[in-house]
Amino acid sequence: SYTADQTTKFAINYAFPITYPDIAVGGLVFLQRIKANLFTDTATLKYNFPFEGSQKLTSSGIELTFDFRLFRVLDMNLGLRYSYLWNKTYAPQSKVHQFDFLLLGISG
Repeated sequence: SYTADQTTKFAINYAFPITYPDIAVGGLVFLQRIKANLFTDTATLKYNFPFEGSQKLTSSGIELTFDFRLFRVLDMNLGLRYSYLWNKTYAPQSKVHQFDFLLLGISG
């Protein structure tokens, strides 16, 4: 998370379903759909105070998400995200490969 006086962002996403497996594991889990999202994002941050300057942040990656029904009651959307950060200078602990767990939704 960065703060700046001015932020300009450009993003491209391509989301698509991979498969509809319709697999049930007992009465516990019913896997309905597996989806993917390919993305690339770039942002330019401009600063005016206390020093003038700017920085460019760019990342690309993929998200895999899983739609399933849990205990025949809860619809859930969980996933994993892999991001490659193009500028090592601004990467957390200089690690350009980032992995995140996603909890996108729960409904009953």
